[in-house]
Amino acid sequence: MTKPLLTVGIPTWNRCDDLRVAIDSVLSQLTEDLCTQIEILISDNASTDSTQHVLSEYKAKHPGLFSVHRNAENIGFSRNVDMLFRRAQGEFVLILSDDDALEPDAIHEVLCVLKEHGTIDIMVVLASEYNETLSVPLKPTAWAKAREVRGAAHSCTYYSSGIEYYKDNGSLCYVCISGNLFRVSAWRSVDMTVGLDSGSVQLYAAVQLHARGSSCIIRRPLVKYRVSAGNVRTGGYESGFPFVYHFDIVKACRSGSDLYPVDIYRSFYLTCVRGVFYTLLDVKTHRDPINKDYFLSRLQTCFDPDYCGWLIPLFRYLMKMPSFLFVIPHHLYRFGQRTYFWISKRKFC
Repeated sequence: MTKPLLTVGIPTWNRCDDLRVAIDSVLSQLTEDLCTQIEILISDNASTDSTQHVLSEYKAKHPGLFSVHRNAENIGFSRNVDMLFRRAQGEFVLILSDDDALEPDAIHEVLCVLKEHGTIDIMVVLASEYNETLSVPLKPTAWAKAREVRGAAHSCTYYSSGIEYYKDNGSLCYVCISGNLFRVSAWRSVDMTVGLDSGSVQLYAAVQLHARGSSCIIRRPLVKYRVSAGNVRTGGYESGFPFVYHFDIVKACRSGSDLYPVDIYRSFYLTCVRGVFYTLLDVKTHRDPINKDYFLSRLQTCFDPDYCGWLIPLFRYLMKMPSFLFVIPHHLYRFGQRTYFWISKRKFC
């Protein structure tokens, strides 16, 4: 049997209905030719709903296309994602969350890029935000304009190094789990010890692998990202919401402190810290509940005491400030953000 070029890896836990939508979005675009190049791999994190029944149906209907593995116990979100790369038969794994879906032409475009840039270790496939039923894009005008770009050659940007990637994109990792694609051998070569205990293992892999080799981005959105409260549930990290991902990015950034030039590391680090600040600003303004113990603990373990160490006591102080003091800064930030996007839109129209 020919080894597939691409594995679509879906980590899942107790989302049998959403899982059907994710799987169907892949199956609907597989021609006879594409079926020989694709593996669909499901890693079930000890689901207690009807997930195994659903997967048995698909395996019976599509023999040879599906690989299904069930963990004996829930091993956590990041370890479940890591298991996709330990079990994949494909040369590359495209991660797809069990509550997201692919656009109809995603597989074809991804394969075209892989055949054109087969030396890459990492690829980002951009996503569009959709409603809870994945039926309507939340930003239809932006979605339509982004989807106008036809053909992988026109929608893909290639980078020979992580420094090039960062200078063009202002980040080294893509927070959304869906749309992250990695070469299996490259993923397996990275020490994931720290990342496996986080809620976003892909961030750690991205920071490490960008430092080693080439990458690319498909800028035409090919992933449907479901925006709903359910996205918070990542297998035990709910208590840290909405800060968990932002702290994970900061810590992932620090894992690459010795891999990049000082100016790149410091710029990326401050970008990640701003994410924590803006989230704190938003939460405080709306008087949403905050797990203070979680926040202060992650602050101590994630922030860099050797670079801008004064940020740690500053954030402790901000946490103690009354919420009403954040209202004006929050509105100023939102105004600045809207102005920036308006100028950007006028510039590129």
